[in-house]
Amino acid sequence: MITLNSVGARIKAICRLIDDVDYLYDVACDHGKIGVYSMLLGKAKNCVFSDISQVNIEKAKQLCSLYQIKNAQFLCLNGIPKQTKENCCICICGLGAQTIIDILDKALLETDMTLILQPATKEVLLRQYLVNSGYTIEKEDIIIEKGRLYCIFKVKKPVKTPKKCYDKVYTSFCSNYDEAHLLYIRKSIERLKKLQNSCFYNNMQQCKVEQIESALKVLEKIVSSSKK
Repeated sequence: MITLNSVGARIKAICRLIDDVDYLYDVACDHGKIGVYSMLLGKAKNCVFSDISQVNIEKAKQLCSLYQIKNAQFLCLNGIPKQTKENCCICICGLGAQTIIDILDKALLETDMTLILQPATKEVLLRQYLVNSGYTIEKEDIIIEKGRLYCIFKVKKPVKTPKKCYDKVYTSFCSNYDEAHLLYIRKSIERLKKLQNSCFYNNMQQCKVEQIESALKVLEKIVSSSKK
């Protein structure tokens, strides 16, 4: 049973990034906890639950009934609904990075629309896709739940698409670096150094080497400043 006290750290962190909206779209809603919890917090006046699985839609319906959530719609579909309301937020959480990317590629998104994204795997792949596709990572949070790191992104797609820039992939962290953030940053540094060594070994393009070095400088500076 979902209650305001029993929701896990991951869902709480996701909902913290949601602004007050008229409509929340809980895409790939599974059990519907994100949508229901957001409604209970007063973050959204209405919620549209969608999922490719009718079984999951029924779970979301049961949860809404349990908590007397009246302003809810349920759609059995794959991805984001073709038509969305104004003043809305789209949540796509708990899917693999490539699945989220496939959903975003097929969606007809309005510019300046807010999305909350939480990949279950390969968050670096999603991070690179967002930056290279013109999304602005406005905020992000990194939390630890049951010993696992989760990255949560709050993004918007601007009118103009910026140039591809690898080093900007890692420059959107909040100013407060807690244990989870620092652990993630250290893991990212290790990953980038392995990639850097691979570039040197395989004689890859100098521009890619320079981009990796630039990203490393950003992350190493964060770790260094945290020790002061």
